[in-house]
Amino acid sequence: VVLLAGSLLAVRGLQASMTLPIGLESRGVAMVGFDVGLAGYDRARGRAFQERALEAVSSLPGVESAAYSDTLPLNIDQSNSMVYPGDQPDLRMADAMTTSQYHVSPGFFRTLGIPLRAGRDFQTSDTVAAPRVAVVNETFARRILRTDNPLGCRFRYGPRGSWLEVVGLVQDGKYVSLSEEPRAAV
Repeated sequence: VVLLAGSLLAVRGLQASMTLPIGLESRGVAMVGFDVGLAGYDRARGRAFQERALEAVSSLPGVESAAYSDTLPLNIDQSNSMVYPGDQPDLRMADAMTTSQYHVSPGFFRTLGIPLRAGRDFQTSDTVAAPRVAVVNETFARRILRTDNPLGCRFRYGPRGSWLEVVGLVQDGKYVSLSEEPRAAV
């Protein structure tokens, strides 16, 4: 009886997790992982490889959208960074806030079915030579930027505090686990 009750609870939990809103659409999505650093590529060659791979995948029959990212939500290798609100005059570690971070290509949000609430997605013109921009989630906007409309807001990113401007807002999702509370993501 105990084994049967435990099994039923496990199945119900699995059913609930299958319908839990996670902030992205995983049906019809295929993922391939590679690490250009382990293959001996420097930053420029690695970026060129990613662009060629993206072009090749995009040209495959049946592919509607393709993008790349340094990691994915609910993946084991999550990255976090320290950020400082734009109104922060100096960068003291005590004032830093932790956020999940993802480096993604243009089309990432469309490819994963992550709804853009306001603003725009990344564009091919958003290069390392252009002003640095970010797309943030709703929790980031509320907790770190203290606004519901973060478009045009600026914040400092990382230990050296480089400036980024918010150009897009996406809905919250699940980033580390299915049971987590809403967390800031950039």
